[in-house]
Amino acid sequence: MMCSTSQKSKRLMMKFVLTAAVAMAIGAAQSLAATPEQIDAAIKKGVAFLYKTQNEQGNWEKVQVHPGGSSGADEGQWGGRTALCTYALLAAGEKPLDPGIVKATEWLRTAPITGHYSLGLRANVWLNLPETDLNKQAMVKEARLLLSGISKSGGNKGFHDYQPGGGRLDISCAQYGVLGAWAAAQRIEEIPQPFWTLVETSWRNQQGDDGGWGYSGKPKAGLKPDENGSATIQMTAAGVATLFITQEFLHANDGIEGNKGNIADPWINKGLGWVAKNLPELVAKPSLYALYGIERIGVASGYKYFGQLDWFGAGADAIVKMQKPGGDWPSGNHGNDRENTALALLFLSRGRAPVMMNKLQYSITAPKTNQSKEANWNQRPRDVANATRWVSDKTERGLNWQILNLGVANINDLHDSGILYIAGNQALAFTDKEKAMLKQYIEEGGMIIGNADVAKGDFTKSFRELGTELFPGNEFQQLQDKMEHPMLVNQQFRATEWKRKPRIEGLGNQARLFMVLIPNDDFSRTMQRRDFNREEIFEFFANAFLYSIDKTQAKYKGETHVVRADPKISPSTTIKVARLKYNGRWDPEPGGWKRLTAVMNNLDKVKLETVTVELGKESLKDYKIAHLTGTDPLQFTEEQRVALKEFIAGGGLLVIDAAGGFGEFDASVQSELSKILPNEVSQIAEPLKKDHALYTSGAAEKLEPKFRVYAMQKLGADATRFRIRALTVNEKIGVIYSPDDLSVGLVGNAIDGIIGYEPEQATTLMRRILTLRNSGKL
Repeated sequence: MMCSTSQKSKRLMMKFVLTAAVAMAIGAAQSLAATPEQIDAAIKKGVAFLYKTQNEQGNWEKVQVHPGGSSGADEGQWGGRTALCTYALLAAGEKPLDPGIVKATEWLRTAPITGHYSLGLRANVWLNLPETDLNKQAMVKEARLLLSGISKSGGNKGFHDYQPGGGRLDISCAQYGVLGAWAAAQRIEEIPQPFWTLVETSWRNQQGDDGGWGYSGKPKAGLKPDENGSATIQMTAAGVATLFITQEFLHANDGIEGNKGNIADPWINKGLGWVAKNLPELVAKPSLYALYGIERIGVASGYKYFGQLDWFGAGADAIVKMQKPGGDWPSGNHGNDRENTALALLFLSRGRAPVMMNKLQYSITAPKTNQSKEANWNQRPRDVANATRWVSDKTERGLNWQILNLGVANINDLHDSGILYIAGNQALAFTDKEKAMLKQYIEEGGMIIGNADVAKGDFTKSFRELGTELFPGNEFQQLQDKMEHPMLVNQQFRATEWKRKPRIEGLGNQARLFMVLIPNDDFSRTMQRRDFNREEIFEFFANAFLYSIDKTQAKYKGETHVVRADPKISPSTTIKVARLKYNGRWDPEPGGWKRLTAVMNNLDKVKLETVTVELGKESLKDYKIAHLTGTDPLQFTEEQRVALKEFIAGGGLLVIDAAGGFGEFDASVQSELSKILPNEVSQIAEPLKKDHALYTSGAAEKLEPKFRVYAMQKLGADATRFRIRALTVNEKIGVIYSPDDLSVGLVGNAIDGIIGYEPEQATTLMRRILTLRNSGKL
């Protein structure tokens, strides 16, 4: 069997920092080979296989009656297979009240399990069930057995053997004992600190000089990887995962000061370095037992890359390819098809969980030497991990977090999450290349949150300067001045109910937030300490996450709204669009049109050319279509009005939308249209009929309106119909006008606070407007 953490161990609250010596723990960016759809299909087939092989008693055991003694079935680990399969099904998303889960858990409640492998797994089943009195009682029993079973003396002091009282030093079995104790600690307060001290000291002592662990503890020097007594990747993963667990209980306050630089754990660092060196061989010759150990340390550490490998991408690809047609994974050196199927499900299900936040590892340039050095990005190494765990528990959804380095990550890595978190106490000094990547991330829908450790002014000042440099003309404003921003008042935890209201500043385009700054409250310190007396800090991150996914649109790892043009596709048509520039916020979402260009290349074989045209100063005579948008009130000059009137009268189509769907732009546009087209402006009062070609042409079935949740809240019954208007001039549509957002929708991300159509539909509507007009059908 293979030991594993619980479904929630991705949120382990433990300390770790990547120092320069182990920078190899993050490697070159790679894309997932196995697609999210393939991973999802593999999980579903694996779940079906486990249910199919569950017997009528609700278990997966070889024998139905405990064999007695400390040996017998499964080397004394009777009941462990059922615990492992049940845990895997819960991790894969099966519900506690599903009939198969009910039968399995009822069987486990009365099963006379004694082996430490099995006890550790069963504890993780209780952890993944609701917190009822019955489940708490079961966890208390598990904790007592695991505490009493650890060896207090002898050569295996600080380790669990197969059975209580055993004298063997078995790293594989021992990790299960610690894992079960960790699960119990999440529900009850019966795991004393001396237990964790004993475990940490013992495991550190058994680590090899090169960072690895062997099955029987400290590896012998000079052995080849496959020789008896050598370090192995599965046992090294077990060692690293165990030390992450002990860090939660022994070192939670490390780095609290926030002004002493990054915190390092040499034992964990050496272990991760060993894993990074040996992971490619495991991927080439995959073992599900070992791969699940990699998943454990992957979600615990937060690192996306070990060495040159995206551990989840490479592992998922290998696992998906290994699956048999019946949904199971083949038996190997460790376990039978049921056990290996459970291990595969645990890797895929837990590893693909949505990423709540990416935490940025970054460097700065030293003022005196002008040389780059690692910044104090991780003075509170478990801040994001602790916040992720809290949010995951409160929102009842499994979440991960990640650490990324701009020096080696690519733009697609950043989009694993809609939030990038930057902490520190020094002035930021990104390179031009790094700034360009950050700007692109935001324009493609991301949001950056900055925390000034110990409220350091150097960090705060540089973060504000970064925002205004990336987005000129925008300034940070205090979000809670009016307590009406959707991130604060339209989420699960309303900021108006906070006892203490920390200062939160935001910079954006009036439609959505680009950057958020915590200038003087040091949220990182609160998160590192797990100070739940300041619950509003954790509630803020819950709100930020829910805002970034429009409450419900969290994506599994590998899923993305970002679209890149396929270079293999050769467009057959070109459409030119003039993007109208005026004195105001004329281009609030430049990333939207870039994404639309890629979408139309891939789906329509259209080369979309967008050109900025300064309205009233540059000619529109070479264009058939022009786009006008904004978020603020606008007022045209007489020259601009004449230019638009001549463009429309000459057969051009002016497409207008209110970015974000805000009323001030809407009202000012209608006022301008009344001056430009006084005889036709009355047509704007009524939306296009539902059988208009815009909604019915070029599709298997006509479009039905799909508004964002926020829009439905604001529009009420109006959200049951399309609200797009048109003005006909000289018997031809000259203006298409949407008072609701299309521009933010073109970016493709699900974000709250937008009065407009869902991103997919906003994209479809704009595609249709352009292609229908270009073909003369509109």
